[in-house]
Amino acid sequence: MQTQLDVRLKELNERQQRQMLRAFKRNYWDIYNELNIDGLRLFSTIDDNAVTQVINAIWCADGKSWSQRIWQNTALLKETLNEELIRCVTTGKNPSYLKKVLQERFNVSFGNADMLVRTELAHIQTQAAKQRYRDYGLDEVEVLADKDERRCDVCGKLHKKRYGINDPVPIPAHPRCRCCIVPVIDD
Repeated sequence: MQTQLDVRLKELNERQQRQMLRAFKRNYWDIYNELNIDGLRLFSTIDDNAVTQVINAIWCADGKSWSQRIWQNTALLKETLNEELIRCVTTGKNPSYLKKVLQERFNVSFGNADMLVRTELAHIQTQAAKQRYRDYGLDEVEVLADKDERRCDVCGKLHKKRYGINDPVPIPAHPRCRCCIVPVIDD
């Protein structure tokens, strides 16, 4: 049963990674194309390989790519399933106990997955915007943080801070960060 579980989790993980990569690419191109400025000439273009490199780049302090973080979550799910299945069998617990445990843990995992996807999308959107502005020949970007009750101190300190187009921009600054970059255009 554990071997079957391992095989199935691996298949599900690989399918999830393929689907997320497609979604991340689609999001990158949506942002890149949405930031089109009529009348401005592009100085360069970006291809699908470059987009894939941006998406797969390691940019977080944990030193892992998004796919490595998914594998880590899958390993935790596997470990939980193994432990709880053994507990059910050895203690004679009803299968509904296992179902309840998995539902509780799934909700936590859903929160972690949601955080991972939102943060990765914010990174991809920032990189797509930066590339579009670079292609227009712009020199600077500025961080824009929402001005509402949910804005944290970290984002507040980044608000209106300017960065060179080729400099690293520290957003997303944290998981679920809502900051974005806007172009600095001098009249």
